[in-house]
Amino acid sequence: IRDHKGEGRVTLSEFQELGEDIKVGDTVEVKIVSIHQEEGTARLSRRSVIQDSTWKVVRNAFNENEKVEGTVIGEVKGGFKVDLGLPFHAFLPRSQAGLGRNTGLAELTGKTLKFEVKELDGKRKNIVVSRKSILEKENNKVREATLAGLEVGQLVKGTVKNLTSFGVFVDIGGIDGLIMLGDLTWGGFVKDASKIVQKGEEVETKVLEYTPGEVPAKIRLGLKQAKGHPWENIPGEIKEGSIIKGVVKSFTNFGVFIEIVPGVDGLAHISELSWSQHVKHPSEVLALGDEVSVRVITYEPANKKISLSVKQAQPDPWSQVQDEYPQGSLVEGTITGVKNFGVFVRLSSGIEGMIHRTDLSWDENFDDPSEIVQVGDVVKAKVLRLEPDKKKISLGIKQVQQDPWSGVEQKFQKNRVLEVTVTRTSPEGVFVALDDETEGFIAISDLARKRPATVEEVTAVGKTIKAKVIRLERKAKRIIMSAKELIIAEEKEGLKSFMNQQDSQAGAITLGDLVGDNEMAAKLQQLAAELGESKDTDA
Repeated sequence: IRDHKGEGRVTLSEFQELGEDIKVGDTVEVKIVSIHQEEGTARLSRRSVIQDSTWKVVRNAFNENEKVEGTVIGEVKGGFKVDLGLPFHAFLPRSQAGLGRNTGLAELTGKTLKFEVKELDGKRKNIVVSRKSILEKENNKVREATLAGLEVGQLVKGTVKNLTSFGVFVDIGGIDGLIMLGDLTWGGFVKDASKIVQKGEEVETKVLEYTPGEVPAKIRLGLKQAKGHPWENIPGEIKEGSIIKGVVKSFTNFGVFIEIVPGVDGLAHISELSWSQHVKHPSEVLALGDEVSVRVITYEPANKKISLSVKQAQPDPWSQVQDEYPQGSLVEGTITGVKNFGVFVRLSSGIEGMIHRTDLSWDENFDDPSEIVQVGDVVKAKVLRLEPDKKKISLGIKQVQQDPWSGVEQKFQKNRVLEVTVTRTSPEGVFVALDDETEGFIAISDLARKRPATVEEVTAVGKTIKAKVIRLERKAKRIIMSAKELIIAEEKEGLKSFMNQQDSQAGAITLGDLVGDNEMAAKLQQLAAELGESKDTDA
């Protein structure tokens, strides 16, 4: 120690903590902490010198309203701890840490920052500092420079500062501009700005409105306008006849709007949505957000109009229908609709065929097709008729199976004579068994030559009747028989045979001669008339 003609000690750790690299022969300024007279030595401190110097700087900054440098090292209640190089820490209130309300420790820790000294009390070791006033002054300078060069139509870059329900605030240089939700994208109005931009993102915008005379100045920005109108930048590959991809944006009753580039929508009319389906509303075949291939039908950039076709971007399934579904072939499909006149079936290629209600079942005793099939049912059917030019294909479910009535028609042909057993009776007639599965019906008027008053006058359950088939009612699935016609036929045949025998004998005789009974003669005469005979009879 030159002033005291002795030696003193400073711990090496003090130099290391201060970041000072010393060597023998260096001159350093130290402070005497204590003197040992007996030993003739002194305890010295390099840190105290630095702290004293720092204290002078801080005190001078407080008195002269100047800035000091410090480092935020931690967080305490209501704010942050700041190391100014003193034995104790300064306090930075959270409200004075930045321009925003939500300045956090992560934004400040480890950074050497400038502060203003707002309060100073060395005895109580209390120092309060602030960054806010410094930032406001700096921001005002930047803001003034930004406003001086700002004008409507100018492109400016900025940082997304905040997202709200009505728009996005962008810092364009010390001042905020607002992008309304409708000015974010040419792709239509968006409810959530975060789908377009993120906080902290760098963006280029266009000044749409600027009112420098107002305080604060009103600045409205446009993100989509900075990119230019999409109709001015239509890709060259979009032309009439080209096939491109688009995204379903909205539906109407007459079609669907499809975005082919952001901000450019084309219209696909409802008739251009499907080759095979009769579409009543676009939502039947498309969903919002679907990516679809479309063909450009007309392109009018001058009028900003594009008409599109979804179906023409795909092969027409009807062009291959004759090869894929030849008449008479069996197909499988899904029921898509049930009407009172029949049902619609979608086949594997996507086309729809129609099954008339009469072709659903051989059993026609039903009022509603839904009694047989339901929407979603997978069915097998036979192709009955093709009309590719009309885009129609007729199918039949019942034709997949053999008609059970066809065997009955062959087995019980008209005029066949059978001996049958009565199985049950009704006031209208009797039911008879033709075989184990088939029933016939004989009306009461056909049970005898003369209509009986009741069925029981002629027959009963279990009795055998000889009758012939006179009619097959396919729709009702009934075989109608008659005992009366068989009786009359047998009488006619007998009379004809008898008359032929008499004609062959010598000398003709009259019916009266043979019968000798006026009533019988009249009866025979009636039979003769039914046979078409023109014989004379005696009274």
